[in-house]
Amino acid sequence: IQKGVYENVKNIYGDRGYIEASADLEPKFIDKTETEGDVEFTIQVDEGKQFTMRRLEFIGNTNTRDTVLRREVILNEGDPYSKRYWDLSILRLNQLGLFDEIKEKDAITRTNPRDQTVDIDLQVKEKGRQQIQLNGGVSGYAGSFFGVSYSTNNLLGYGETLSLDLQGGNRQ
Repeated sequence: IQKGVYENVKNIYGDRGYIEASADLEPKFIDKTETEGDVEFTIQVDEGKQFTMRRLEFIGNTNTRDTVLRREVILNEGDPYSKRYWDLSILRLNQLGLFDEIKEKDAITRTNPRDQTVDIDLQVKEKGRQQIQLNGGVSGYAGSFFGVSYSTNNLLGYGETLSLDLQGGNRQ
């Protein structure tokens, strides 16, 4: 029970910027008979100080523009830090499909208790973003043919997709 209470209190307060919140559970046993009784729980919460997001940096990003990444992050610099919003932001960055899976351990979080700020360095690793394919052959219906296709999933670093396909032959 104590572990569940501690984790839930930490999550609730962490969503409001109190990332150093702690909870203590104090049970009080009340005997009614020799075999029955009641338990009263008192939860002592120390919320600590509220932290704000000071700086967010992306490490390992070479091609994607910073604005493409920041538009997926729900937390803005200067906002109260929210653990729930941060987790949702990681999910949104993963859904872009531009990087290898980003995990919680990829975020290096530094707190400054004096200024009550949080700095986060997020390490990302970009996936391959371009493909070139060649094809060709001979068939009785289409005759001989040759084709080339090109696709990119991060056009000029804007996170847009472009695909071109060119095919030609002696009958089509």
